[in-house]
Amino acid sequence: MSFTLIFNNATSGLQAAQAGLGATSQNIANVNTEGYSRKITNLETVLIDGEAVGVQVSSITRVVDIFLIRELRAQISQFAAADTVGRFFTQMQNLFGAPGDDLSTGADIDAFNSALEAMANNPENASLRFEVVLTGKTIARNLAKMAADLQTLRYEADQQIKAAVDEINAQLIEIESLNVQIALATAGNEEVPDLEDRRDAAILKIAEFIDINAITGANGRVSISTLSGHSLLEGSRRLIDYSPAATVKDTTTFGAITIFSLDSAGNPTGAGDIIATSGMSPNVTTEIESGKLKGLLDVRDGALADLAAQVESLSAMIRDQVNAVHNQGSGFPAPDVLTGTTTVADADAFDATGTVRVAVVDGTGVIVNSVDLDLTALGATTVGAVAVALNAALGADATVVVTNGKLTITAANSANGIAINDIGTAESVTGRGFSHFFGLNDFFTGTNAETLAVRADIVANPGRVTSTELSTTALVGEQGITIGDNRAIQRLAALGKTQFSFAAVGGLPLSNTTFTDFAGAIIGFGSVRAAEAQNARVSHEILLDNLTMRATSISGVNLDEEMANLILLQNAFTMSARVMTIASEMFDTLLEIVQ
Repeated sequence: MSFTLIFNNATSGLQAAQAGLGATSQNIANVNTEGYSRKITNLETVLIDGEAVGVQVSSITRVVDIFLIRELRAQISQFAAADTVGRFFTQMQNLFGAPGDDLSTGADIDAFNSALEAMANNPENASLRFEVVLTGKTIARNLAKMAADLQTLRYEADQQIKAAVDEINAQLIEIESLNVQIALATAGNEEVPDLEDRRDAAILKIAEFIDINAITGANGRVSISTLSGHSLLEGSRRLIDYSPAATVKDTTTFGAITIFSLDSAGNPTGAGDIIATSGMSPNVTTEIESGKLKGLLDVRDGALADLAAQVESLSAMIRDQVNAVHNQGSGFPAPDVLTGTTTVADADAFDATGTVRVAVVDGTGVIVNSVDLDLTALGATTVGAVAVALNAALGADATVVVTNGKLTITAANSANGIAINDIGTAESVTGRGFSHFFGLNDFFTGTNAETLAVRADIVANPGRVTSTELSTTALVGEQGITIGDNRAIQRLAALGKTQFSFAAVGGLPLSNTTFTDFAGAIIGFGSVRAAEAQNARVSHEILLDNLTMRATSISGVNLDEEMANLILLQNAFTMSARVMTIASEMFDTLLEIVQ
């Protein structure tokens, strides 16, 4: 073996050891760097005419298991979806309280029922009337807050959908840039492991938001598509577009999530691929199978919308049933003005059956004037015609007009009041009694759960809580209503034990139940779904942790292994240097002999 060959072998050995030491030192330096994969130097024998003339570094590569990384991406998507749903369910439970909780909606309803029962036993007690109003306000306030908070959560979910879409687009820009850098480096025989680490980190970030497939081509570029087959990056990136709603209500129509190709100027072009449709929550469909986006869509259009619908159903039932009974009676003393809550016009059609009594009574409840309007005989007519008929009958003692879209009955003498008995009447379309149809003596006002409230004049004067029933037989000058009459308030108190037919809503089946039990069903249903969401989250977290540990055991840096490798490389470097020293000494000795 020639001295040249010896020197070549030793020199290449030094270079190889030096490269190995460089890779090992980089591994040690990045032991705590997230997304970093261990690097190794791959060596090969240098051959000239079939003869070994040293060693060289063929490449520096990452230690990764591509199949494990693929599983990890999928599990990251699954966990992100479950985690998102679980977090929102935790917030929802805070709104509703737990079953049996004294601060729950069911407890509010029970307190209202108890107040009504107490007033039914002693209708003359002013403080008991105040308690009815107070507990009624509590129900209205808490249901309205609950409904508003649910819509706020849906708004937050919608805003997070936008943020998720923006993050995916940002990562696609990063991957597109890294694709170019990796392709150029590969073509120039430069090392790309660190660039590949950065790209994998960006791909994992996208997987956190949406389910994807990622395939590496022969040129080192990665192509990315959704599991449903829509391309996100194929040579050049595409853009995911979403515009969040400005406000979110139960009637909000959400925009679609669409993937667009980009023209040379970077602007969206073409019709795009819709991966989540537009529309109101019950009608929104999506091709997204997992990831944070899936979780956000599920809570915005599923869990949160379901609970909002359940709260709306409870609110509407309480409002309508209490108002139906409250309109059958009168407070004491009767108010001098009754203004409807239903929006009407003189020309609106009106058709009802039964006979309604409208009376003007003095401060002691004695009838000043009254009219028994036979709605059956009146037949199909208009709201204006009804007002004219009542006006004619009541004469100078009261006026009945439609003002600002509301039917209003006003006593001519403010010392007098207006009392109505609409028991047995029914409007043909809604089935509501006369007073209830117009909302002349409602207890609760509001068109939905968010606007539910106790009528303002009742809050100002609890004496207007219905307790007495207008006599249908008393004549002018006789007692029409009395403060001790508890027939109307007894009917209100009985509502607490009455079972009502609740339509199937938000996952709850059709049921015949009380207000309290339906509120309990909402809380129980939410608790079950929250527990399911938490179980799913824990299950996916365990799988993710296991996969992460397996991936880390392969790709992660183990300091003990690196230290052992460091010693081997150090010895290799030392021995190569020693070979060069010995060869140099031999060469010097040879020169001395020759001389």
